[in-house]
Amino acid sequence: MKKTNAASANKPSCTVDIYFKLTDGIDWLKDDTPSSEASLSVPISNGPEITRKHKDRISTYEALTAPKELVNYYRQLISIANEHGIPFDDISHKFWIELVIGCIGTDQTISFDYYDHLTDIVKFIDWIVAGAPNAFSDRAQGWEIVANRTEDIVNIIQNDPECSMELSRIEVPFVELKEKAVETLHSAKSMIEYLSDGLGDDVWTEYSRVLIMMGHREEIRFGTEDWTP
Repeated sequence: MKKTNAASANKPSCTVDIYFKLTDGIDWLKDDTPSSEASLSVPISNGPEITRKHKDRISTYEALTAPKELVNYYRQLISIANEHGIPFDDISHKFWIELVIGCIGTDQTISFDYYDHLTDIVKFIDWIVAGAPNAFSDRAQGWEIVANRTEDIVNIIQNDPECSMELSRIEVPFVELKEKAVETLHSAKSMIEYLSDGLGDDVWTEYSRVLIMMGHREEIRFGTEDWTP
Protein backbone atom coordinates (compact mmCIF):
# COMPACT_ATOMS: atom_id res chain seq x y z
CA MET A 1 0.00 0.00 0.00
CA LYS A 2 1.31 3.42 -0.93
CA LYS A 3 2.01 5.64 2.07
CA THR A 4 0.83 9.23 2.23
CA ASN A 5 2.96 11.55 4.29
CA ALA A 6 1.42 14.12 6.60
CA ALA A 7 2.54 17.07 4.50
CA SER A 8 0.75 15.89 1.33
CA ALA A 9 -2.31 14.76 3.30
CA ASN A 10 -2.69 18.26 4.73
CA LYS A 11 -2.11 20.03 1.41
CA PRO A 12 -5.10 22.26 0.54
CA SER A 13 -7.44 21.28 -2.26
CA CYS A 14 -9.40 23.67 -4.46
CA THR A 15 -12.56 24.15 -6.45
CA VAL A 16 -12.83 26.14 -9.68
CA ASP A 17 -16.29 27.08 -10.94
CA ILE A 18 -17.69 29.38 -13.58
CA TYR A 19 -21.23 30.42 -12.70
CA PHE A 20 -24.13 31.74 -14.76
CA LYS A 21 -25.95 34.32 -12.67
CA LEU A 22 -29.73 33.92 -12.27
CA THR A 23 -32.52 36.36 -11.54
CA ASP A 24 -36.14 36.19 -10.40
CA GLY A 25 -37.28 38.68 -13.01
CA ILE A 26 -36.73 42.00 -14.73
CA ASP A 27 -37.02 45.34 -12.94
CA TRP A 28 -36.77 48.21 -15.39
CA LEU A 29 -36.87 51.98 -15.02
CA LYS A 30 -37.81 53.57 -18.34
CA ASP A 31 -36.26 56.91 -17.47
CA ASP A 32 -34.65 58.70 -14.55
CA THR A 33 -37.98 59.46 -12.90
CA PRO A 34 -38.90 56.74 -10.36
CA SER A 35 -42.66 56.60 -10.87
CA SER A 36 -45.14 53.78 -11.26
CA GLU A 37 -45.70 54.82 -14.87
CA ALA A 38 -42.00 54.69 -15.69
CA SER A 39 -41.08 51.50 -13.83
CA LEU A 40 -41.73 47.88 -14.69
CA SER A 41 -41.32 44.64 -12.76
CA VAL A 42 -41.89 41.30 -14.47
CA PRO A 43 -41.09 37.99 -12.74
CA ILE A 44 -39.61 34.94 -14.41
CA SER A 45 -42.39 32.37 -14.40
CA ASN A 46 -40.18 29.31 -14.69
CA GLY A 47 -36.58 29.25 -13.52
CA PRO A 48 -34.21 26.49 -14.62
CA GLU A 49 -35.22 23.16 -13.08
CA ILE A 50 -31.67 22.12 -12.33
CA THR A 51 -30.36 20.86 -8.99
CA ARG A 52 -27.85 23.43 -7.77
CA LYS A 53 -26.12 24.70 -4.64
CA HIS A 54 -27.11 28.35 -5.01
CA LYS A 55 -30.46 29.92 -5.83
CA ASP A 56 -28.99 32.95 -7.62
CA ARG A 57 -26.38 31.21 -9.75
CA ILE A 58 -25.71 27.92 -11.46
CA SER A 59 -22.31 26.39 -12.15
CA THR A 60 -21.21 25.20 -15.54
CA TYR A 61 -21.16 21.60 -14.33
CA GLU A 62 -24.68 21.89 -12.93
CA ALA A 63 -25.96 23.51 -16.11
CA LEU A 64 -24.50 20.77 -18.29
CA THR A 65 -26.71 18.20 -16.56
CA ALA A 66 -29.75 19.83 -18.20
CA PRO A 67 -28.55 22.53 -20.62
CA LYS A 68 -31.95 22.99 -22.28
CA GLU A 69 -33.31 24.29 -18.97
CA LEU A 70 -30.84 27.19 -19.03
CA VAL A 71 -31.64 27.91 -22.67
CA ASN A 72 -35.34 28.16 -21.81
CA TYR A 73 -34.56 30.43 -18.86
CA TYR A 74 -32.62 32.88 -21.04
CA ARG A 75 -35.31 32.70 -23.72
CA GLN A 76 -37.82 33.86 -21.12
CA LEU A 77 -35.65 36.86 -20.23
CA ILE A 78 -35.27 37.87 -23.87
CA SER A 79 -38.97 37.40 -24.66
CA ILE A 80 -40.01 39.51 -21.66
CA ALA A 81 -37.62 42.27 -22.71
CA ASN A 82 -38.89 42.23 -26.29
CA GLU A 83 -42.52 42.22 -25.19
CA HIS A 84 -42.01 45.36 -23.09
CA GLY A 85 -39.60 47.15 -25.39
CA ILE A 86 -36.64 46.82 -23.03
CA PRO A 87 -33.30 47.16 -24.85
CA PHE A 88 -30.81 44.36 -24.33
CA ASP A 89 -28.30 46.80 -22.84
CA ASP A 90 -30.67 47.22 -19.88
CA ILE A 91 -30.76 43.48 -19.12
CA SER A 92 -27.26 42.48 -20.27
CA HIS A 93 -26.08 42.20 -16.65
CA LYS A 94 -28.50 39.30 -16.23
CA PHE A 95 -26.32 37.32 -18.65
CA TRP A 96 -23.10 37.83 -16.71
CA ILE A 97 -20.93 34.95 -15.60
CA GLU A 98 -18.46 34.72 -12.71
CA LEU A 99 -15.30 32.81 -11.83
CA VAL A 100 -15.11 31.55 -8.24
CA ILE A 101 -12.14 29.69 -6.74
CA GLY A 102 -12.48 28.05 -3.36
CA CYS A 103 -10.32 26.19 -0.87
CA ILE A 104 -11.89 22.92 0.21
CA GLY A 105 -12.22 22.57 3.96
CA THR A 106 -12.58 26.31 4.53
CA ASP A 107 -15.27 28.91 3.89
CA GLN A 108 -12.86 31.10 1.95
CA THR A 109 -13.49 31.77 -1.72
CA ILE A 110 -12.16 34.22 -4.26
CA SER A 111 -14.87 35.74 -6.41
CA PHE A 112 -13.82 37.49 -9.61
CA ASP A 113 -16.71 39.94 -9.40
CA TYR A 114 -15.66 42.16 -12.29
CA TYR A 115 -14.93 39.33 -14.72
CA ASP A 116 -18.37 39.25 -16.30
CA HIS A 117 -17.50 37.57 -19.59
CA LEU A 118 -15.38 34.64 -20.64
CA THR A 119 -12.64 36.80 -22.19
CA ASP A 120 -12.09 38.35 -18.74
CA ILE A 121 -11.89 34.97 -17.04
CA VAL A 122 -9.48 33.64 -19.65
CA LYS A 123 -6.92 36.29 -18.61
CA PHE A 124 -6.49 34.67 -15.21
CA ILE A 125 -6.68 31.10 -16.47
CA ASP A 126 -4.06 31.85 -19.15
CA TRP A 127 -1.78 33.09 -16.38
CA ILE A 128 -2.23 29.79 -14.52
CA VAL A 129 -1.70 27.70 -17.66
CA ALA A 130 1.50 29.62 -18.41
CA GLY A 131 2.85 28.46 -15.05
CA ALA A 132 2.05 31.61 -13.05
CA PRO A 133 5.52 32.95 -13.82
CA ASN A 134 5.06 36.43 -12.35
CA ALA A 135 2.63 38.06 -9.94
CA PHE A 136 -0.89 38.55 -11.31
CA SER A 137 -2.75 41.75 -10.48
CA ASP A 138 -5.96 43.32 -11.74
CA ARG A 139 -8.35 45.88 -10.31
CA ALA A 140 -11.61 47.65 -11.13
CA GLN A 141 -13.32 50.25 -8.96
CA GLY A 142 -13.51 48.79 -5.42
CA TRP A 143 -12.15 45.37 -6.36
CA GLU A 144 -8.67 43.96 -6.76
CA ILE A 145 -7.14 40.53 -7.30
CA VAL A 146 -3.50 39.80 -6.49
CA ALA A 147 -2.01 36.34 -7.03
CA ASN A 148 1.42 34.78 -6.98
CA ARG A 149 2.97 31.35 -7.03
CA THR A 150 5.40 30.10 -4.41
CA GLU A 151 6.76 26.74 -5.59
CA ASP A 152 3.71 24.43 -5.70
CA ILE A 153 1.24 26.78 -3.98
CA VAL A 154 -0.72 29.69 -5.48
CA ASN A 155 -1.76 32.51 -3.15
CA ILE A 156 -4.80 34.50 -4.27
CA ILE A 157 -5.97 37.62 -2.45
CA GLN A 158 -9.11 39.67 -3.04
CA ASN A 159 -8.88 43.27 -1.84
CA ASP A 160 -10.89 46.43 -1.65
CA PRO A 161 -8.21 48.91 -2.80
CA GLU A 162 -10.31 51.98 -1.99
CA CYS A 163 -10.09 51.28 1.73
CA SER A 164 -6.95 49.09 1.72
CA MET A 165 -8.93 46.12 3.06
CA GLU A 166 -8.23 42.46 2.43
CA LEU A 167 -11.54 40.70 1.72
CA SER A 168 -10.41 37.11 1.32
CA ARG A 169 -7.31 35.01 0.83
CA ILE A 170 -6.74 31.40 -0.19
CA GLU A 171 -3.77 29.14 -0.78
CA VAL A 172 -4.29 26.32 -3.29
CA PRO A 173 -2.03 23.75 -4.98
CA PHE A 174 -0.80 24.94 -8.36
CA VAL A 175 -1.09 21.65 -10.26
CA GLU A 176 -4.66 21.03 -9.10
CA LEU A 177 -5.65 24.64 -9.76
CA LYS A 178 -4.29 24.43 -13.29
CA GLU A 179 -6.02 21.13 -14.05
CA LYS A 180 -9.37 22.26 -12.69
CA ALA A 181 -9.15 25.70 -14.34
CA VAL A 182 -8.52 24.15 -17.76
CA GLU A 183 -11.32 21.62 -17.27
CA THR A 184 -13.79 24.27 -16.09
CA LEU A 185 -12.93 26.62 -18.96
CA HIS A 186 -13.50 23.81 -21.46
CA SER A 187 -16.90 23.04 -19.89
CA ALA A 188 -17.86 26.73 -19.88
CA LYS A 189 -17.01 27.06 -23.57
CA SER A 190 -19.14 24.01 -24.34
CA MET A 191 -22.06 25.43 -22.35
CA ILE A 192 -21.77 28.85 -23.98
CA GLU A 193 -21.70 27.24 -27.42
CA TYR A 194 -24.88 25.35 -26.55
CA LEU A 195 -26.56 28.51 -25.23
CA SER A 196 -25.51 30.50 -28.28
CA ASP A 197 -27.02 27.88 -30.59
CA GLY A 198 -30.21 27.87 -28.51
CA LEU A 199 -30.60 31.66 -28.50
CA GLY A 200 -29.08 32.59 -31.84
CA ASP A 201 -26.27 34.81 -30.51
CA ASP A 202 -23.36 34.72 -28.07
CA VAL A 203 -23.47 37.33 -25.29
CA TRP A 204 -21.33 35.45 -22.75
CA THR A 205 -17.91 35.34 -24.39
CA GLU A 206 -17.24 39.04 -24.94
CA TYR A 207 -18.70 42.48 -24.24
CA SER A 208 -21.03 42.64 -27.22
CA ARG A 209 -21.84 46.34 -26.87
CA VAL A 210 -18.18 47.35 -26.94
CA LEU A 211 -17.56 45.19 -30.01
CA ILE A 212 -20.59 46.69 -31.75
CA MET A 213 -19.43 50.24 -31.01
CA MET A 214 -15.98 49.39 -32.39
CA GLY A 215 -17.50 47.90 -35.53
CA HIS A 216 -16.17 44.41 -34.76
CA ARG A 217 -19.56 42.71 -34.81
CA GLU A 218 -23.16 43.24 -35.89
CA GLU A 219 -26.04 44.12 -33.58
CA ILE A 220 -27.25 41.37 -31.26
CA ARG A 221 -29.94 39.26 -32.90
CA PHE A 222 -31.70 36.54 -30.97
CA GLY A 223 -33.80 33.84 -32.59
CA THR A 224 -33.46 30.34 -34.04
CA GLU A 225 -35.36 28.08 -36.42
CA ASP A 226 -37.56 26.85 -33.60
CA TRP A 227 -37.80 30.03 -31.49
CA THR A 228 -38.61 33.67 -32.17
CA PRO A 229 -38.50 36.06 -29.18
